[in-house]
Amino acid sequence: MLCRRTLSMQTYTLIAQSEVTCTMDISDLLSHPVAHHAFHYTLVGKALVRLGGEVEMVNRSLCNMLGYTEQELLRMRIHDIIYTEDVPLYNGSINDLLGGNSDYVEMENRYICLDGRHKWGTTTLSIIEVEGHPERVFLIQIQEITYRKKLVELNEEYADKFRMLADNHSDLVYDVMLDGSISYVNRACTKLLGYDLYELERTLGDIIRKSLEHVTETYTNAPFEMETSIEAKDGQILKFSVLHIPNFIQNELVGLHCIARDITLQSSMEKALKHSEKKYRLLADHTGEMIATLNINGIIYYISPACKPFLGYDATELIGRPVWELFYPPDIEKLDNSQEWMNEDGHVNILRLRRRDGSFVWVEVVSNTLRYDSGNVREIVKVFRDITSRKTLEDVLATQERVMSGIVEMMDVGVVICDEHGILTSMNRAARQLHEFVQIPLSSEHWSSTYGLYESDGKTPLSKERVPLYRAYRGESFRDLEMVVKKSNGEHRLVLCHGKPIIVHNKIVSGICVMHDITDFDAAKQSAHQADKLSIAGQMAAGIAHEIRNPLTALKGFLQLLSAGNENGSKYYDIMKEELTRIELILNELLALAKPQEMNMTRHDLSELIQDIVVLLQAQATLHNVEIHFHPTKESVQIRCDGNKIKQLFINLIKNAIEAMPEGGTVWIEQMRCDEWVKVSIRDNGVGIPQELLQKIGQPFFTQKETGTGLGLSICYQIAEYHDANIEVASEVGEGTTFTVSFPVAL
Repeated sequence: MLCRRTLSMQTYTLIAQSEVTCTMDISDLLSHPVAHHAFHYTLVGKALVRLGGEVEMVNRSLCNMLGYTEQELLRMRIHDIIYTEDVPLYNGSINDLLGGNSDYVEMENRYICLDGRHKWGTTTLSIIEVEGHPERVFLIQIQEITYRKKLVELNEEYADKFRMLADNHSDLVYDVMLDGSISYVNRACTKLLGYDLYELERTLGDIIRKSLEHVTETYTNAPFEMETSIEAKDGQILKFSVLHIPNFIQNELVGLHCIARDITLQSSMEKALKHSEKKYRLLADHTGEMIATLNINGIIYYISPACKPFLGYDATELIGRPVWELFYPPDIEKLDNSQEWMNEDGHVNILRLRRRDGSFVWVEVVSNTLRYDSGNVREIVKVFRDITSRKTLEDVLATQERVMSGIVEMMDVGVVICDEHGILTSMNRAARQLHEFVQIPLSSEHWSSTYGLYESDGKTPLSKERVPLYRAYRGESFRDLEMVVKKSNGEHRLVLCHGKPIIVHNKIVSGICVMHDITDFDAAKQSAHQADKLSIAGQMAAGIAHEIRNPLTALKGFLQLLSAGNENGSKYYDIMKEELTRIELILNELLALAKPQEMNMTRHDLSELIQDIVVLLQAQATLHNVEIHFHPTKESVQIRCDGNKIKQLFINLIKNAIEAMPEGGTVWIEQMRCDEWVKVSIRDNGVGIPQELLQKIGQPFFTQKETGTGLGLSICYQIAEYHDANIEVASEVGEGTTFTVSFPVAL
């Protein structure tokens, strides 16, 4: 604070320092060289102003600051260049000086420039008393601070933005002063830790002290990180990585900006990872597979102890060596790009490794590449599995497959094969000769039209579902299916087909069909069959003559008696009716035997068919004092058959068994599965059949029953033949008879 005094020789110096009042004429005020230089030759803008605001004198610095000339400013009042909103501040400062409250006054206000802009200045006002003049003069000194004010505004703006960012940051952000106090904390601090500012200073006290000691002892101005644990208010221990940024103002350390990142989860994961790596090494050391860890150049820096039984080397002998040295030389050439092989994640390679003794071992290699967050390769893990035994077996199987393919190729019967998708994939030599050309692969939709496949009538084209190979592909096993192949020259070839699906692990993986060209054989068979029919016709004619002659003779005799007027006429009529009925029965069964059979072939559960027959014949068995016992298979067995014809077959056999026991007895029906066949045996404990008569079973008109026609069993044999079934007979006199019927199973 300065004191008011009268003007002396020291006044000029004091005016230059803006700290005195004087009492002399204004025109003479700056006549002294020192005062003149102090007023005019300074970077601080200066002006002498009367109480009314008239400008009496200005220096060049003020002119440069505001853009006016000296003459322009001298014609103005000071109020004209003070920013309108700051005029009250100026007037108040003048009043303070006039009231004697202060010898000088400082203020920050704005000034209007010639171009209309305004500039900030730090203004110092003091009073100069001029001797002989009652009016007072004011010395105004203006230090421009526009740039500093803008910096302050920018700093405040940046500070606001920083606070906004910090307050919304998920990490803990806080400022620490050198005395250890916290000047700022963001919301995350209180949200994550649960403390208020006072509690936070106590909680972070030790951490802050260590941080300040570090920065003061090392004299560092570079940011540094420290890891620490903090107990939250709820008792939870959290781990943080704290970034400390030294805060300097005018090259003086005033505190630290701190950003604490919660690494609790990361730390736990790192511990779990280390534990996992430890278990991985333990597993790798004790597994039967050889595990190697390589760097990006293929150098081994870890290999499991399994390398000893694998290759004959100790692990220490292989660490530091390139993995390529273990490869069997010919296999290295097969790798198109060794670097790609290094980085093939999940890809399986099969190659050979060279053992210490020079032999080799076949291995299956699986790769896994571990990378940094940047994507760069950290390490490569290779797992080697010994497949030498498997490879040897595969070679044996491949050899066997070539042998089997050769055998199939040389077979005289045609063989065609499709894959699991119903695509024709293979035809042997005989099949190619039958069809005259090969189109492979070929989908099932085009088999019939491409190869000219027809029903056995040679006229109806086979639908896709009726093609034998397609039926095998769909899971059906069959024998003796007939179809016609129409060749390019129009010739028809009759083909007999056997087929079945190839099933692996309960899944159809292929279908196969074997084709026999039976065109020539069928012609010979027809001729033989015609001869058989002529022979049988002769036998049947003799049988018919014998069977029908007896009732006709009886009828003739009764007619003669009736014509003689015999009194027992009504009795003779009944006998004649019975004989005529017998003739009718013989003729009906004869017609059934001779008539061509039309079959409706579908899948049936054999047990259900037999059970229906047992129920049907139960009443007849009871009348004859016979019990029927049926023992079906545990699981369902299906056959392809005409259900009504099969029922007719078993009705005849079971009725014969019942009638073979006039005194009563038991019929045992047993069903059993034998590979691709199902057998049904019908056993009675009747009178039995002599051995010399067994060979006549099934011949027309052979019977042991008094009222039998001898045609029932012939019909049974005929039905069995149509179903590719067999009938076998075993009998002992006095013990009983067993008929066994065998059917192919429908798969």
